Amino acid sequence: VVLALLWWGGRSALKNAAPNSPSDTAPSSQSAAQSTGQSQAAEAKMQNTLVIAGLSRGSNPESEYIVIRAPQENTAPVALTGLSLRSAGTGNEARIGMAWKLPFPGASGDGETVRLAPGEVAYVTSGHAPSGISFATNLCTGYLTSGLNFTPALDRECPSVARGPLPEPPNHLNDACLDFLDSIPACATPEIPLSLSGDGSCQAYIVKNTNYNSCVSLHKNEAGFYRGAWYLYLNRNSSFWKSRRESAELRDTHGGVIDAYTAE
Repeated sequence: VVLALLWWGGRSALKNAAPNSPSDTAPSSQSAAQSTGQSQAAEAKMQNTLVIAGLSRGSNPESEYIVIRAPQENTAPVALTGLSLRSAGTGNEARIGMAWKLPFPGASGDGETVRLAPGEVAYVTSGHAPSGISFATNLCTGYLTSGLNFTPALDRECPSVARGPLPEPPNHLNDACLDFLDSIPACATPEIPLSLSGDGSCQAYIVKNTNYNSCVSLHKNEAGFYRGAWYLYLNRNSSFWKSRRESAELRDTHGGVIDAYTAE
């Protein structure tokens, strides 16, 4: 009888025991959620970053530049404006400024925030911009090299003016004019030869179409117009980097090191 009473009492105690309340399990769930959120944030930070891909030092601030690249594995554009460069060798520090996505010579103001899309690159030169502004390259920026020296050199890949929309009759271009158009180098504004001096239609077409503004007007809405490179300038009058045994750092707005690069 005693054993039976003990057995029955144990069953009653188990049956009447209160289940765990939500508050008992919440801390564990909340902790797991926080851990997952932190992990996702860290993963996103690792996915969308910038790296220093090279450092070229020259004899003057206009010929020295650092190369910053957005890895192809990034999942979104990364803002470069507002980040800072630091030289361990000289102690120099400088903030990276804004630039023009679609540049025009003589533009006033600073432009817009530079954001490097996956695979894009920025050349940050220590000196002053030959054209007076920082900018992104496009199919037509080769025209800006006329009389100016860019380091590194700008690509000259402007569309051929001979392949552009040509005048229709009665102002169509004759064979001599078309032959001359075929001979014009990419991104060049040529002098009109004497053999075409009496051809008003040809002269008008050449003057109108062999320049930066016309090229942009014709091609700015085409796929691939922007070429994935930015030319940025720190506007210094002296060298930023040490000529040998230099360590360069790219820092965030709080001073944290995003990437570092060592050059002999």
